[in-house]
Amino acid sequence: MSNFKMLFMVHKNFSKSVRVRYVLNGVPQEIDLACDEIPKELHYEELCNFAKNELLSTLMLNRNEDILSDIQIISLNK
Repeated sequence: MSNFKMLFMVHKNFSKSVRVRYVLNGVPQEIDLACDEIPKELHYEELCNFAKNELLSTLMLNRNEDILSDIQIISLNK
């Protein structure tokens, strides 16, 4: 993925989003994920699972080659 596309994704603002910190292939990163479809009463672990699934699809990661770890929810922007 080009750096331009990644920077665009990281800095894009959504009306509702989840700010996520994660490590991809040993490199710490942060991203805002759109979350209009997240129910308000998700527990932290469920929110992290949602974030992991969204990261896998948004970043188009290869589950066999890319290592995604240390997912942390930093904030919810409503």
